[in-house]
Amino acid sequence: MFALLAGKSLSHQGRYREAIVQVTQAAASCERVMGEESSEYIWALKTLAGIHRDQGNYGEAEKLYARCISLTEKTYQKQHPDYAEAQNDLASLYFSQGKYVEALPRLRTAATIYEETIGKQNGNYGLFINNIGACLNNLARFRESEPILHEALEVTRSTLGPRSEQYGLVLLNLGYLRSSRIDYPKAAGHYRQAV
Repeated sequence: MFALLAGKSLSHQGRYREAIVQVTQAAASCERVMGEESSEYIWALKTLAGIHRDQGNYGEAEKLYARCISLTEKTYQKQHPDYAEAQNDLASLYFSQGKYVEALPRLRTAATIYEETIGKQNGNYGLFINNIGACLNNLARFRESEPILHEALEVTRSTLGPRSEQYGLVLLNLGYLRSSRIDYPKAAGHYRQAV
């Protein structure tokens, strides 16, 4: 695990090549010692995917995130929070590339799993539905996004608090929604509250 943390640290410093070597070696070691269905190996692949994403190597990141989904499904089944997070990771990659249509069903899957296994009063559930709302905003599906973003606002307020970064992100998405609907006074209110 130390090697994974060291790899993440290298990545945060912009030393991507070194990070990829470090995490690839750690992943190989995890696979050899614990097996490919171990949570440690899956975490190593997820870490490696994140480094590739940060470097802009989206094709490799996508392959690794898809592999994480497959292994997580084999290890935990589909109705497990780790499977939901694996779906969210790939959805986030798609979202960052503007592939909102591809991201949306994965985000909905993640939110549904969290709702059914952990419940709505959870910070990750709030994150997932905020991401759904942001995705719908970017697809100009504002009528669908508004109730979802209001739910995300309530969930994040009650689970993480109104001073959390996540709460601010929901407010930014609501501000974007309002400005897209030419409701500038409400948009400004959301933006002010976010900062």
